[in-house]
Amino acid sequence: PEFLEELWTRGRIYGYRYRPEGDLKAKPIDDYKGNCVEGKAFQVMIDNNLCFDIALYPYELVTYGETGQVCQNWMQYRLIKMYLEQLTQEQTLVVESGHPLGLFKSKPDAPRVIITNSMMIGQFDNLPDWEIAAQMGVANYGQMTAGGWMYIGPQGIVHGTFNTLLNAGRLKLGIP
Repeated sequence: PEFLEELWTRGRIYGYRYRPEGDLKAKPIDDYKGNCVEGKAFQVMIDNNLCFDIALYPYELVTYGETGQVCQNWMQYRLIKMYLEQLTQEQTLVVESGHPLGLFKSKPDAPRVIITNSMMIGQFDNLPDWEIAAQMGVANYGQMTAGGWMYIGPQGIVHGTFNTLLNAGRLKLGIP
């Protein structure tokens, strides 16, 4: 019933009872559990982004830009944190629109985390279908910087916008 109540009153399920109490402030990296420094560093970034002083809507996991979420709900947050604590130099965590798909065997020089967001294709690649998918909890919009995990200020947006405009100029205006 509680999730149905959230769905009716909020338009989606956040799982508020799974949210850690109080303000999520990033702790010193050595205070986090983990098997590798990268797993601990991701936890620092996530908690920093959900801090009341930084997050736009911390209870809804929105870091910035009205829609840029760390993940879609607090159950995913807990699962991601669990996987990051288990992560080793021989593994990569794969996250799809906030859903942690699991730890996969990889190599020390491979990425420790791969994040995809809002993978809408074909006839479903439009705003109305994305909004439905987001409400169902199967699509997440992470903005331009590390899927909402690492807000680095305006430089991430400036860099992403510059590259978008540069490539549009190359495609349409013949800019080298």
